[in-house]
Amino acid sequence: MTDIQNRLFSLADEKLRRFNQRLIPTLPAERIIGVSTPKLKALAKELCESEKRSFLASLPHEYFEENQLHAFLLAPMRYDEQLPALERFLPFIDNWATCDQLSPRALINSDCGERIIGWLGSERVYTVRFGLNLLMKKQLFSDEWMERAASLDCSEYYVSTAVAWYFATAMATDFERALGYLDRLDGRTRERTIRKARESYRVTDGHKALLRRLADRK
Repeated sequence: MTDIQNRLFSLADEKLRRFNQRLIPTLPAERIIGVSTPKLKALAKELCESEKRSFLASLPHEYFEENQLHAFLLAPMRYDEQLPALERFLPFIDNWATCDQLSPRALINSDCGERIIGWLGSERVYTVRFGLNLLMKKQLFSDEWMERAASLDCSEYYVSTAVAWYFATAMATDFERALGYLDRLDGRTRERTIRKARESYRVTDGHKALLRRLADRK
């Protein structure tokens, strides 16, 4: 085992391990150690620069928590370092939790539209999901981006749920515009979008009532 793996196992919590095994059913149980997010963030801060460089280069990782740690190490990087490091990491993301944990601050605050288009066009489920997550973080809800989101193949569950999350978030920002794309979505993604929007505290009661009527018609 590597030094970082040993450190992760020293931080393990059996109850959390069992919980995460249920939460992330797409991963083999033996790949989940059971380390909390606060402890992973603390470890990311404790690593020296040489440890960080070595770890970020050691792809693919064996354990879920290693991927989470990788995501935390990417977050504060400068754009010129972050983008290539992210591109190297994306093909190895194999679960929704690591995908959703990625929050590359430099990319969120930069103009990276062409990169997002490329990620949305990927054949990798979690690369597409990451692209959708980034659209939400950047609050990109124009017709151009909604059209791209509505055109995605949602046969994969984790793409479908991300598309639903994207349009539900868009409804809190520009309800009428987002509503216009609702019937472009396949049945399950449409249902998920309505459900998520109705659960949102940012969507008005009047809009939720309209969504309830639309759901009842199907």
